[in-house]
Amino acid sequence: MPWSFAGWLGLGPVLLLLFFKWGLKSGSWEYWGWVEFAIATPVIGVVSARFYHIGWRELKKWKVCSDTWISLGLFLAYFYSLWSLTFEGGRFCFFSEIALWVTGLSFLRGWRQKRRKSGTEDF
Repeated sequence: MPWSFAGWLGLGPVLLLLFFKWGLKSGSWEYWGWVEFAIATPVIGVVSARFYHIGWRELKKWKVCSDTWISLGLFLAYFYSLWSLTFEGGRFCFFSEIALWVTGLSFLRGWRQKRRKSGTEDF
């Protein structure tokens, strides 16, 4: 799946989550953490699959690339939020932020890949 396609798949649910959480201030609702978990988990799973695949492939070669660190950060943030939701009543849930970051990173990777193919890579 191309990077930018994965980003477009995650954009709708992420914008919906952010509108409810930040725009309507629904983060204080008692069951908001579970709603956020249910909407963000498929987004995180689908959009971040390529990061995990590339990171794992490089790790098997005993190499570390940026995708390895991104995968590790996503994994830790996701399971910390799940632990917080389960045992602390959802005081520190970052599901929508994780989905936002992984969607943004997918768009960034797609943009950089397109620039690299066209030969206009500046950095």
